[in-house]
Amino acid sequence: MMVSPNEKSLNAKADIFEATVRLMQGKDYNTLTMRGLCEEAGISNGTLYHYFKSKDEILAFSLCYIYEKFLKTAEVAASSPQEKVLNLYLYVARQFEQFGIGFVSYFLDVRNQALNVEYLLRSEENGRIARYFISNLQALSDQKLLQKDADVLKVYDDLNIIFYGTLFYWGLRGGDFDLSERMRSILTNHFNQFLRPKCRLK
Repeated sequence: MMVSPNEKSLNAKADIFEATVRLMQGKDYNTLTMRGLCEEAGISNGTLYHYFKSKDEILAFSLCYIYEKFLKTAEVAASSPQEKVLNLYLYVARQFEQFGIGFVSYFLDVRNQALNVEYLLRSEENGRIARYFISNLQALSDQKLLQKDADVLKVYDDLNIIFYGTLFYWGLRGGDFDLSERMRSILTNHFNQFLRPKCRLK
């Protein structure tokens, strides 16, 4: 089967990102070097810089990486838009648990562009995950399943605040609680405030 240039690029970036996560297990992100990353990924310096100009770009790619993996799971086939939104948030949470606290602490840096929705929506590649969330929230709005005063972008913004706030607290606590289960409870309760009673999550 022919692999498109876009797929080839995504696959190469995914390999580099996975090498980054391996190198960061139990280490500080500041100790990560582009040279060490080349060695771990088995690629040349030129190849690395062709795909990523800096460690910050690798960090920003993380949501794209997670989203592409999510599309290959059964969870993407959820029957309702609200379940699709919740499933993706929970999938992201499980991935971050696997990446570890060291990675999460640097992902949550205020300079990380992946946390900026405006940046994501301008980015063709890294913005796919944001557009997925927004399109499903828009579907709820179109079907009049959101409360009448609920704005799609505000709902998305609020859900992100809840998600990243819970992720930050998990890291602060040293990962001493089940992130996925806590995230499910908190997000469900908050999301249901925006949903009409007939379509609320259980």
